[in-house]
Parts: sequence; structure tokens; C-alpha cells
Amino acid sequence: MNLTLVSTFIIGTMMLLAIVQLNLSMAKNSMDSMSDQHAKLQVDAIAGLISYDFRKIGYSVADDKLIEATPTRLTFRSDLEDAGVVNQVTWEIHADTEVTETDNPYDFLVTRTVDGNETEIKLGVVLFEFTYYDGMLNPTLNMADIERIRVKVVTESTQSIAGKYMSAAWEKVFTPANLTN
Repeated sequence: MNLTLVSTFIIGTMMLLAIVQLNLSMAKNSMDSMSDQHAKLQVDAIAGLISYDFRKIGYSVADDKLIEATPTRLTFRSDLEDAGVVNQVTWEIHADTEVTETDNPYDFLVTRTVDGNETEIKLGVVLFEFTYYDGMLNPTLNMADIERIRVKVVTESTQSIAGKYMSAAWEKVFTPANLTN
């Protein structure tokens, strides 16, 4: 057997294996990137809706701007559409309600209710929390003292890639003009 032919075959096989490995690595990176982008889109969708609602807390409302403020539930009144109609809006975290429509075992249900019309948010939410602050940025649960609301949201992709879920986080402190004393 010709030694040159055998060595060429071995080198060619090693190059082919290297190309296959590179291709597999690129495919995995692409899937990770898509999963990461999906988690970011999910958190952006939720953040947009929260921002729309929270900056209007108490708008065109004289009294009872905040109805309930707990770590898992926020209910407030506002004229959301600037149409002269005061709406009651509730954001609630259902950390004990698993979302069965996704493969992610860690995500749970968040609901947004406007005047009794509930919208379920099933976008891979794994953390959703409210923290309330007074005018001096001291944490408070006293409704009369609340002037700022911190919302933190973490989402994960709804499908796993190699057993892991990509995540994205968003956090913002809102200071609704209608809550400041």
C-alpha cells in the first residue's frame, strides 16, 4: 500500500471531520442566538405593555388611584385611553400557575385585567416582581406613601436548547406623575 495515499486519506478525513465539527458548532450557536433573541422579544413585549400602563397610573383620577399594592398584585385606576373613561387595571403574578403551553417548566402565568377583561401573558415569565417606594426611595407597602414602583421581569425561552433556556431581564422604576405628593 502506498504511504502517500494513506496519509492523504487520513489528512482528508481529519479535515472533513473538522469541517463537520465547525458546521455543528455554527448550528448550535445559531440556535442559541435565536433562543436568546426570542427571550429578548418576550421581555420587550411585556415591558412595552407595562410601560404603557404604569406611566398612566392615576391619570384623570381624583381619589383612589391605587386600589391594591402587594408584591404579587397591583391594582390602580387610570384613564388609559385619554377618553374620559376611568379604567381599573390589575397586574397579577400567578407564580403557582405553570404555563402548560410551553416546554419550560419554570415559567408561570401573569395576567393583566382591564375593567374585568383578563389577558393572560404566557411569554416565558420566570420572575415578575413589584417593589414600592415612598418619595425618599424607602421601600413601603403603605398605599398612601407609594410614589414609585419598581417592576422586574425575567423571561426565558419557551423551548430549551441542549437542556438550557436563554433568559432576558428588564427592570424599571416608575414615578407616575399622578402619584407624587
